[in-house]
Amino acid sequence: MDVLEQIRKSTILIVQDIRSAREDGRTIQNILQYIFRTQGFENLSRASSEKEAIHIINNKTIHLVLTDWIMPKESGLSFVKKIRAEEPELPVIMVTGMASKKDVSEALEAGINDYILKPLVPKEVLQKSIKQLEQRNVREP
Repeated sequence: MDVLEQIRKSTILIVQDIRSAREDGRTIQNILQYIFRTQGFENLSRASSEKEAIHIINNKTIHLVLTDWIMPKESGLSFVKKIRAEEPELPVIMVTGMASKKDVSEALEAGINDYILKPLVPKEVLQKSIKQLEQRNVREP
């Protein structure tokens, strides 16, 4: 099995607030899911809240998390800190429309591995996700 085949078997958790009045999180989830599925990724999980995402992380092997900055009960940053406390090696990519240097710096300090700016560009989503999955595979063959 080649590296890309192995990466395609990874389980990706997409965490988006679907109750947000500001944007349609379910649409973002659907777009991300579509991007991954068209490239052969089939092990995709979805969560619409921090609590649901933590439950999935605690009960399933997750290889990569893509999470929104804006979450229903807490910020995406505090959610990332919770992930780091429980799964320090789990790659996390923040999906955000917030691109100021201060915001990016804060997110990196909270422990994200990378970030993707909205509007989503499929090539960028795939490149950054595959890079994180490759790095994880190198650390944990």
